[in-house]
Amino acid sequence: MGDVRAVNEKKLHGRSGFGISNSSKFTWQAEGTISYKLSQLFTLIFGYRLLSFDTVKSSGSEKKGTDLLQHGPVIGIGVNF
Repeated sequence: MGDVRAVNEKKLHGRSGFGISNSSKFTWQAEGTISYKLSQLFTLIFGYRLLSFDTVKSSGSEKKGTDLLQHGPVIGIGVNF
C-alpha cells in the first residue's frame, strides 16, 4: 500500500436559479469541500452543502407551497482518469 497524502485542494461551489411555471420560484445552493488524494486513481471528498428552494405562491393566509432549506455533510469518492 502507498502513503496516504492530503492534497491542498479546497473548493467552494455555488449556484442559484429561478424557476419557471410550477417549478421553484428561487433556488440556491452552496457547497464547500476538501479533497484528499488516496492514490493516483481515488480521491476522498468531505464537505458541507446547503440547498434552498421556494415554491410559495401568494402570501398571508393564502400562502401555498414549500419554503425549504436543507443542509448537511457531503462524503464522496472521486475516480481520477
